[in-house]
Amino acid sequence: MVTMEEDHYTTFSPPLWRQRRTFILDILRQHNVSSVLDYGCGEGSVLSFLIPPTLNITRLAGLDICMDSLEEAVERCQPWPTDYSELREYPLSIDIYQGSVDEYDKRLAGFDAIICSEVIEHLYAPVLDRILNTALGQYHPRIFIVTTPNAEYNVHFEQLDYGQPNAIFRHDDHKFEWTRQEFQTWCKKGAQQYNYDVSYHGIGLVDGKKDDTSLGHCTQACVFVRRDSAVDMDPINNNVPHRHVKRIDFPYYNEPPLSNHEALEVIEGYIATLCQVDVDNPSPPQPSPPAVLEWCLDWSDISQPSSSSNDDDIPSIKDHPQQQPTPPNDQQYTRIPQRFPIEILWDILHIRQICKTMSRLKELLTECSSAYQIDKEDLIVFKPFPVIQDDNVYSTTSDDDQDDNDL
Repeated sequence: MVTMEEDHYTTFSPPLWRQRRTFILDILRQHNVSSVLDYGCGEGSVLSFLIPPTLNITRLAGLDICMDSLEEAVERCQPWPTDYSELREYPLSIDIYQGSVDEYDKRLAGFDAIICSEVIEHLYAPVLDRILNTALGQYHPRIFIVTTPNAEYNVHFEQLDYGQPNAIFRHDDHKFEWTRQEFQTWCKKGAQQYNYDVSYHGIGLVDGKKDDTSLGHCTQACVFVRRDSAVDMDPINNNVPHRHVKRIDFPYYNEPPLSNHEALEVIEGYIATLCQVDVDNPSPPQPSPPAVLEWCLDWSDISQPSSSSNDDDIPSIKDHPQQQPTPPNDQQYTRIPQRFPIEILWDILHIRQICKTMSRLKELLTECSSAYQIDKEDLIVFKPFPVIQDDNVYSTTSDDDQDDNDL
């Protein structure tokens, strides 16, 4: 099998596959998509990219004709051990189907978005002719995303001999590679026929030539957006031609909801811990943004986080403290006011689990206007909390280490 998009002579930074997936994620976020069908999902490389709970997607499905590829997709989309120890806020189900993308199946109706990434160029003409009718005319999703190679950009791959009689495609399974005009003509026809608006995008420029867009980008993309905001999504028929390969259900936080008072008590436990950080610092705290894992690899390809930690001496806000040391008679309190980004609170899994939405977190805090105020993206704390008088909480140097330093 030959593929020329990234070789020893032509490179992209970030890698082209990552740029494509990032583009897809950005579109899904912009349109608040909660369910996605991956059309021609192959080994699940894009499908598994949509699993992280930060996306708030609750329903995924993958469809492909190749059973060998689907078996790999099933493996890539399995829950991690951490999915059981750190429960996501919402449920997630993934269904894997074997079948052709030009056939309607009622079980695949009702998805917010359909993704068709690097697929159409692998289709024979009869299937290609029917795919838009099936995807846009029958499933009629809010969003339909298509990416495909831009043939004009092949001049940057010397081995392809673009424009010559002996020219070849980037992949030996490609049935065609379209110019930008050919692709846009195909998209425009489907959009007009099925009542969609379209926008065209370019993804990926060769390293060293990122200022040259005269030939477009390496990958071309079209985003179809349905014009009618609400449509009847009932199945158009009862056909179920696809084989259901596997259903995967992820565990999620499903405890009874807390009352506002109970939820605020939990939240204040974390706020109190955050305020402790500033005890010995007279200036306003400037917390660093929380570390966010960039989902740039397949869900199953990222190494599992280690259960060990070298930060046992550093105060943690991950687990709500159950007990605090008994304060001395000369009790001290945290400085007020204190300010920090409310995203630091929202980044705490337990808070997301009990609040579900950022708007509820803000509502709970603003109900106590004398204690908390929200200023744009910041939380201002006017409520003092008892300082935890425990040297071990903040000390990063043990007594033994200090003795060694004295020597």
